[in-house]
Amino acid sequence: MLAGLALAQAGNLLLNGVTVLALWPLGRRVALAAGMLAGNRNQALFLAVLPAAADPGVLLFFALGQVPMFLSPFLLRPVYRLVLREG
Repeated sequence: MLAGLALAQAGNLLLNGVTVLALWPLGRRVALAAGMLAGNRNQALFLAVLPAAADPGVLLFFALGQVPMFLSPFLLRPVYRLVLREG
């Protein structure tokens, strides 16, 4: 379960970082806001379309994917403040 949680958090941070880098030319605030949105895609939507016969591991991964959605704003707040302050 910890491995699944770590994978979900890594995916969240990766999407966040890639989006920030891609949109950096548009300005820091826009890039950071879009990064937070991209990283926090609600994976619960995928649960609605999974077939009933889906592997329980897949269901567990999508359930664990909800944790980073709630943790990342808290964890990234100091980083975002630092980036915005430097600008």
